[in-house]
Amino acid sequence: MTDRHSVIFQLMYAAMVANLIGSFIDRKSYYERMKIRLLNAMGVGVAPKEAPEGGGSGFGLG
Repeated sequence: MTDRHSVIFQLMYAAMVANLIGSFIDRKSYYERMKIRLLNAMGVGVAPKEAPEGGGSGFGLG
């Protein structure tokens, strides 16, 4: 688009740091919480997912 590749590393680094900080604040995503809230409002009970052994990687991959 603008042929500016020098900023890509900084953007990737900022996204990684933001993801780590967000996972320290709250392990569940906003959308997961809204899904549970909506299903509870509809009267459909939802059992929370159990964390995989090892705790996952923290990057949404596990």
